[in-house]
Amino acid sequence: MTDYAFINKESKISYLGIMKADKLIDYQAFSPIEGNIYRGRIIKFVKALNGYIIDLGLEKNGILRKHRAPKNLQMQEDVLVELLQESTDDKLHELTAKYSITDGYYVLVNQFDKKPKVFLRTAGKELDESLKKARLKDLQSKFDLISQERYLLPTPKKIYQNEKLKNALETIKLDLVEAEDIKYHSNIQKALSEIDNQSIITEDGISLVFDQLEALTVIDINAGAYALRENKDKHGLKVNLTCVDELSRLIKVKGIKKMLIVDFLRMNKKEDRDMLELEFLKALDKYNISYQKFGFTRMGLYELVIR
Repeated sequence: MTDYAFINKESKISYLGIMKADKLIDYQAFSPIEGNIYRGRIIKFVKALNGYIIDLGLEKNGILRKHRAPKNLQMQEDVLVELLQESTDDKLHELTAKYSITDGYYVLVNQFDKKPKVFLRTAGKELDESLKKARLKDLQSKFDLISQERYLLPTPKKIYQNEKLKNALETIKLDLVEAEDIKYHSNIQKALSEIDNQSIITEDGISLVFDQLEALTVIDINAGAYALRENKDKHGLKVNLTCVDELSRLIKVKGIKKMLIVDFLRMNKKEDRDMLELEFLKALDKYNISYQKFGFTRMGLYELVIR
């Protein structure tokens, strides 16, 4: 078995890892409260935050920004919100009134006073038509029950527990290694160590050093033990091309976001830099990484933003 999935639990967070050829290619975090839907009460509007402070009945309140809220909300009014992003510091939880539910195949998104938007996910396209109709009907029933909760009591109250991990497990169609068993799998342990290690040596002997700050990550590429197999002018290009797939995989599994600077080995020719950029972006696409590229700076650093 070289292709499989596993569950890892750290504190209150569950992680779903996907292994292909015994290499970790995806590592998703599932918060117990992100994706939950609450009937909350508006406490006040804070102009500086451009949003409403919502009492969710949790240890920490949430912030419902105006662009995610229906119009004409009143103080002390009850509102249904989804917890979009759990705050782990002194900030507020991020909320949206465009709450959504999914069964892993369909997604229904609230549109305030209109019918919910319906999206068919990639996994749903493989279902036969009768099963599609049955799943959509069942999900619509759940959505209608949630919508009716707005005018009930008490407030605040959690009215929907997210099932994202359950849905993900249903759609991946891989053998699963449970959390209590991962300590017996050396390849899983090796993969988990890659997530926290600052320095990674690839199978080709290339060194990748990750310096992760709060809003910026810098990755330094070093030839390391990689042998000089090309002429000197092409050596930098060869090393860079060799590592872009592994580099992109690690960006994915480490969960690197926001600003990213990659210090590739120097290349003097523009056509070499263009070739590297093309292959790097292909590798990012392969691992379903969303990005905005800015390209090479005059100093030869490659800049992009990972979303």
